[in-house]
Amino acid sequence: MISYPNVNDPITDGQASITGNFTAEEAQDLADKINSGALPFALETANYSTIDPSLGTGARDIMIMAGAVAFLLVSVFMICMYRLPGVVAVIALMGQLALSVAAVSGYLPFIPSFTLTLPGIAGIILAIGMGVDANVITSERIREEVRSGKSIDGAIELGYQRAFSAILDGNMTVVIVAIILMGAFGPPSSLFAKLLSPIFFLFGYTLLVGVIGNFIFGILSSKLMLKSISRFKAFRKPKFYGGER
Repeated sequence: MISYPNVNDPITDGQASITGNFTAEEAQDLADKINSGALPFALETANYSTIDPSLGTGARDIMIMAGAVAFLLVSVFMICMYRLPGVVAVIALMGQLALSVAAVSGYLPFIPSFTLTLPGIAGIILAIGMGVDANVITSERIREEVRSGKSIDGAIELGYQRAFSAILDGNMTVVIVAIILMGAFGPPSSLFAKLLSPIFFLFGYTLLVGVIGNFIFGILSSKLMLKSISRFKAFRKPKFYGGER
């Protein structure tokens, strides 16, 4: 509390006087304390970042619905086209999508949360597309090996081996693009931004996270899942992997 003035007499005629027992120094000290919250400060910008307009509730709900329908159609296509490898691919894509959302929402303790904007959603969608492409390539290779007479275990192993180089080339290209976007459009304090110039971060970030998720789920996890499932006697038939018999 700085001061506690009192009203000694009712103010009936609209005229009032302020009295007190202050020295000049005490009055100046009181004025300084009262004005301390309004002192002029010079502001210096140490860092800044830009956030694109976020989606409204209606647009967000529509995009979520559209994304869910698209994911469902892709899942049906993968399962019908590639059978058991398609089922595993859908599970891997779900894991990749979960990782992308976790990396943006702040669920991972070592990564801060970000405002999900249109460019960010575009990055996630593009990364999912890369994941679908990787699973299609792998499933096609497995089908070719099964139809050429390879055993189930051999077809899975060779399928992933022969698909890996094509998947790696495509994903590394996208990684380079994502890093350039993060540097060219990201916050100026980041390493990439110091090498390039700052503007548009989230698209490159979600794209990079999605590509990393593609490597984790689309290549490593799906291979482990498919090899594990293929050891069950019920799934040892070549027809589950695109074979004719």
